[in-house]
Order: sequence, then C-alpha cells, then structure tokens
Amino acid sequence: MLDGRTQIKISVLVSLYHGQEYLEGFFNALNRIDSPETLELIIIHNDPVTDELEIISRYKQMSRISIVHDIVNNRESLYSSWNRGIRLARGPYIAIWNVDDVRLPDSLKRQSHILDKHSDVFFTYGDQIEIQMYGESDGRQVCFPEFHEHPELFISGFHLGCFPMWRKALHDIAGYFDEQFKSAGDYEFFVRVVKNCSGKKTEGVLGYYLASQGISKTGSVNNIERTLVELRYAQYQKLNYVYLLPALIRYRILRILSYGMNYRVGQFFPNYQFYRISRIYTIPVGLLLFPFRHLFPMIWRKLSRYA
Repeated sequence: MLDGRTQIKISVLVSLYHGQEYLEGFFNALNRIDSPETLELIIIHNDPVTDELEIISRYKQMSRISIVHDIVNNRESLYSSWNRGIRLARGPYIAIWNVDDVRLPDSLKRQSHILDKHSDVFFTYGDQIEIQMYGESDGRQVCFPEFHEHPELFISGFHLGCFPMWRKALHDIAGYFDEQFKSAGDYEFFVRVVKNCSGKKTEGVLGYYLASQGISKTGSVNNIERTLVELRYAQYQKLNYVYLLPALIRYRILRILSYGMNYRVGQFFPNYQFYRISRIYTIPVGLLLFPFRHLFPMIWRKLSRYA
C-alpha cells in the first residue's frame, strides 16, 4: 500500500467482466512493473464473481500499487467503464491495460517519459506482439506507423494498439468515449483526439496482445461499428455497405453518448461539417472499391465452406 505522500502519476484503467482465468497472470505482470509507487490501478469490475473478488482482495493487500476497486453490479459497456475510471483517476496520465493482455515491465515508464519530455504531445502508443494463447512469449510483432509521418492514417484506421497512454487533460478538448459502442469505441475516440492533439510513438514493444481467445472479442459487432466510425468521419472510400443499414439503425451517428449526456460530434471535431462535405468526392471511390474489398471476399468465403 502507498502512503498519503506518494504522488500518483499514472492511472491504469482495467475494465473487468468474468476474466478470472487471466487475473492471476495479470497481477503477476503488474507486480513486475517498474516504478510501482507512481501508479494507481483502477479496476471497474462488472458483475463480479466470487473467484475474481477473492483474487483481487488477496493482491490488493500485498500490492505496492494503489488499487481502486469499483464494483458495477450490472454489466455496462467497456467504454462506460473506461469513462467511469477516467473520472476516478488521480494521475495526470491515463493508460489502458486489459487483463488478457500483458504489458512489459518498463512499458508504462517509457510511455510516461514521452509525455514528460514533450509537453505538446497528448498521447503515445507503441508496437505489440500478437499471441494466440495466453502466456506465450513468441508471436507476430505488430508495428504501427509514426504519427508525425502519417497523421491522416489515424483517422482512416486505428493504429494505436491496445496499450495507449494519454494526458487526462485531453478529455477537456476531445470529449470522452462514446458509450454507444461495444467494440470500436477506442477507434472512434482517437479520431477526435488526432484532429485536436499531437501524438508520438514510444519506441519498442510495449506488451503482448491476445488475439484469438481474449475476453473482449466481439465478432461482427466490430464490423458494424467500424462502418459507423467511417460514416461518422467521412471515410467513405472504406465503407462496407453490408453493415451500413445496421449501423444506421442501432446508433446515433451525429451524437456522442457520455455519462448519460448526448453531445454533438462537431463539439469535439474542428470544422466537422466542412470536413464531411469536403470528402464527398470519395463516395464514388468507395462504391467502386466495395465489391472488390468486401463483397467478393465475403461471397468467396461462403462458397468455400461448401467446397
């Protein structure tokens, strides 16, 4: 436990829902993290079960890291939990750590050094290793582009990985996560962020991402929500029209839902209407590419099942 004089620098957000099989490994990795005295762990615990509560209680007593355990009796969306954690955060820097992913011991320190050194940088990210089974150390390295070299890529796609860190003050500029989302809310949020703020990549691998079995995988929902983000931010050349109608029916495209309040997208995206109008020219491009990018591969996959 930390004494009252310790200043929290980094608030690490964890949204937990029935993840007991990963909790022991998560806390073991947490105990190896560098400079634990500068951290607080905020666990937003959805619909807790006994095994999870016992593990958290045990590690909370022995941990050198301040642990905030906030229980939500009924399950809420991932992005509602992250918003809840942001409000609880005491540190000026916020980082994400999913329980089924593993951060390297120096990852948080390296990322915080980027923000310490560059006062004009509001978020940082880094490469990761994609693994197929929890606990593996060998996998495929996923390398993300440098933000300053290709900032436009961060609007047309999500290139921050699963270990981002950002300044809490960023939310005064870009708003909070849209709680309508179940899967692609981080992509949607960081589109707003990159239109308002500068980012910088942290060199080196930050951790291991569980690709195949993780607790946060959402299947076709992600396709619908990616289509919503692309429509909301005028990435018409990438639209998958198969998912367009479900996106229009299920979500409010021009509104952001945070903390029970609805906000106009334009409040957090400079010159929003002009930006959307200026990209109308990409609609014919998207219509032309749609059969080759989405429709033909989908038909081929279905036919191959019967081959």
